[in-house]
Parts: sequence; C-alpha cells; structure tokens
Amino acid sequence: MESEKMSKSLGNVLSLKSLLKRFDPEVIRLFILSAHYRSPLDYTDGLMEGTRESLNRWYSTLDRIRKSVSEGSGGKEAPRELTKKIASLRGVYEEAMDDDFNSAKVVGLLFDLSREWNKGLDSGARVGKTDCDLFFKTVALIHEALGVFGSDAATYIGKETGRVLMNSGLTPETIEKEIAERKKARGAKDWAEADRIRNGLLEKGIVIKDNPDGSTEWGVV
Repeated sequence: MESEKMSKSLGNVLSLKSLLKRFDPEVIRLFILSAHYRSPLDYTDGLMEGTRESLNRWYSTLDRIRKSVSEGSGGKEAPRELTKKIASLRGVYEEAMDDDFNSAKVVGLLFDLSREWNKGLDSGARVGKTDCDLFFKTVALIHEALGVFGSDAATYIGKETGRVLMNSGLTPETIEKEIAERKKARGAKDWAEADRIRNGLLEKGIVIKDNPDGSTEWGVV
C-alpha cells in the first residue's frame, strides 16, 4: 500500500469492508485483475479512483453501443480495424487466459477495443447487428469468468451516478441549472465563466459533453 507492505504495526491495513463502502465490487475486481496475479499489487487511492473512472468509461461506451444498435441502420461503414478486433476478441482473450491467467492483458485488450468503438461511433459509423451481437456475446463470456465488463450498462451507470450525486451534494436539477448558466456564459462569449462552471462540476465528479446539435449532456467521471 503506497509502496509499503501492509502491516497492522504500520497502521496501513485496509479492509475489504471499508473498500466496499467507497467502491462498487466490480471496481475492486478490476483493480486486482489489472495486474498479473504473480506480480505485487500496490494500492493507492489514486489508482483505485483511476480504475473506477476507467470502468465508468467502459460502461458509458457499452451504453452508446446499445443505443446505436437500437437506432437501426444508417451511417457510414464501420472501421475495418474495429470489426477485425471484434472478430478476434474471443481468440485473443482465450490466448491470454492460457498464458498463465494473464488477466492484465485481457483488461488492456478490452480498453483498447473500447477506444476503437468510441472512435467509430464519434465518426458516425454504424456497426452491423451481427458484429454487435458477437461483441456482446464475447463480453458476456469474459464477465462470466472474471466478473467484470459485462454488467448491464444502464444499471451500473445509474448506481455510479447515485453515488457521485450523494457524495457531491448535487442533484440532477442543480446540474441542469449549472449547464444552463454555462450556456448563457458561452452565448455571451464569457469563456472564463463557462470554464469555471465546467471545472467546478468536474471537481465534483460530473463531466459535461457538448454535442454537435448544440445540446449538452452530463454524466459521471
């Protein structure tokens, strides 16, 4: 812990019970799986928060994918690199598991794929239903073995949003009010005020995203 060995005499023992009060169980599992089981695992609050944020981004991506599927066809062809990685995901996953349970490689593989998904979706690409079904089927297989990455995205995001709102003292209504104030500041070209509002929300765990159509969405970091 913080590059020191955990010891009662040092007073730096951290119980699982205390961690579960702060983090979803899936975050803790991901933190452990992010390092090879033969390697030392150094705990810091910063690393655990980073793991939580990474998992939030993963489930935000899954939510985007499901919404893109429900919106139907249209858009340009999906990037070849993305469809190739979807097709090879199960094989590369099984290869990593056969390599002395290399869970860290699997974690890196999925986060890399998440970035490819976001690039494709940001470009307006539409991935076919067959590829999407294969992707979610493989993610479910991985979740069954490792206990991460395959929860229901909307449920997970809802839990995390509730946690952030409770800790920050914010409500959806106050966040929308801040977004409206920021929009007014941007309209008046008061960029300093707009940035102040954005950064103030970010410090409390809320990230806002401006869409091409002029709307603004918010979510948790």
